[in-house]
Amino acid sequence: MRTRPRTVVESPNAKFRREAGLPEISSSSRACAGDWMKLNCGDVVRERAGRHEGRVEAINWGTTITVRWENGWLSELALLDVERVQP
Repeated sequence: MRTRPRTVVESPNAKFRREAGLPEISSSSRACAGDWMKLNCGDVVRERAGRHEGRVEAINWGTTITVRWENGWLSELALLDVERVQP
């Protein structure tokens, strides 16, 4: 059984970058929420200049997050009002 040779197509821009020794550009040029949001569900956060820590339960419309605090309470806060706690 003979296998057919594969044709590899490379864009002119990708060829130029490869030949010039430049790094590859990721295949997806779309912005992801993680590129600007820097938070995911399950991350530990605290209010800016606050002392209580909580876990992100939900991210609503990319601007508001729901946080479950240590005592079990839930709060809806603006994304800009919280900061991630480094583990």
